[in-house]
Amino acid sequence: LFYTPICQFLLCDLMNIPPAIARATMPALRVLTWWSLPIGWRRIHQGVLILDGRTKIISIGTAARLLVLSATMAVGQALHLLPGATLAALAMLIAVALEAGITHWVAQS
Repeated sequence: LFYTPICQFLLCDLMNIPPAIARATMPALRVLTWWSLPIGWRRIHQGVLILDGRTKIISIGTAARLLVLSATMAVGQALHLLPGATLAALAMLIAVALEAGITHWVAQS
């Protein structure tokens, strides 16, 4: 949806968001489109860990996610790599993907 002209119609016409603001939000919205994939993958494997009684790793994964999120934001802000909202969306995607990977790896062992 965020990669099509429908998005402009949705944001500007239906939601009455000014075009300049709608254009500024597009990169972050496009990154966040992919966020749900690692979220779902992570949650499936967290369920496996919970059923198996290995809940401590979920806390470790959460701590790793928050650490990576904070580090990505700090480095991105220091280097002025991307606009704030896009950087935050990308940092969230990276952090959740890492946590999903950790959770998957542990659930498989």
